[in-house]
Amino acid sequence: MSKPSLRYWKEYEELLVHGNKSEFDLDSEPMSKYIQYLIEAILFFWICGGNLLVIMAYLKHSPLRTVTNFFIVQLSIADFIIGCMMPQQIAVTQLTLFTMRGFFVSALSNALICTSMLMSLSLLVAVTIDRYIAIIWPLQYPKIMDLRKAKTISISLWCGVIIIVLIAIIEWKVFMDSGGYLYCIGEAENPRILHYTYGPVGIMICMFLTVAYIRILHVVKQQSRRTENHPIPNNNTTDNFKINLRVLKTAIIVIGFFLICWLPLFIVIIFQVYGFQFYSALQNEAQDNIRLFCFILAVFNSGFNPIVYALRLKEFKHGFKKVLRIRSE
Repeated sequence: MSKPSLRYWKEYEELLVHGNKSEFDLDSEPMSKYIQYLIEAILFFWICGGNLLVIMAYLKHSPLRTVTNFFIVQLSIADFIIGCMMPQQIAVTQLTLFTMRGFFVSALSNALICTSMLMSLSLLVAVTIDRYIAIIWPLQYPKIMDLRKAKTISISLWCGVIIIVLIAIIEWKVFMDSGGYLYCIGEAENPRILHYTYGPVGIMICMFLTVAYIRILHVVKQQSRRTENHPIPNNNTTDNFKINLRVLKTAIIVIGFFLICWLPLFIVIIFQVYGFQFYSALQNEAQDNIRLFCFILAVFNSGFNPIVYALRLKEFKHGFKKVLRIRSE
């Protein structure tokens, strides 16, 4: 089914206000749309359930309260918000909620989505920097990073992202009042500032994460060789190195899956916003399908992390069992 034009929705809203809308009823939805709704409903329960479990495990299981895990639980909060937006996505697509409610619902929806996605990116950078310090300067790490500093960094990130999103929403409102797009359709899906910066910033973050972990892995390789050639008599130092190495491997899995899930969306956003000729030549339906696939792939990443924590980190596994009241063997 082709996407209705902006004029269509303006006329449709007029009819919603004044009454009769029968002549503007949408065509029957194709089966692919219902499959999309089903996928989004499954993602809602999966993402919200998994990340809520992570949050509750952190609160109930005291051994989880480390600096790295604090950033992880903040990431779970951001992912939980993304999961909560799945019913809204279905409502917007199926019930034309944006059209009926206008700018407020559109702005609120975009504020929540953009805040949670930008926080996910920011917290992955924070986890990367935390692991970088822990591996490069292991002896100085307790002095450089502690829970108080982690909380300060986290609060600063949340406040900074919210301010950026609010500025973008205000600019979007001013733009629309001056005659710009009024509805969340096509090119007006996001506030303009974020629409033009999200892709490039995402690509730069992906490059930073890749370079940082290549550097970390190089240092780990050197430390492993040094340990093999000159065994360290202090068992605590060896144990800390092994723990850091396991956490690092888990972080690499999380970051690697993040790159697989998010990089296609960033690339598509850049193609869409900056009008690459070969992408613009595609039909609207093909563009919509590509963008939808990349969006769902990115959202899928939010439900993957709790599975990794359960499989890779023993303390999270114990925390999950405590929350679910499952006795440990």
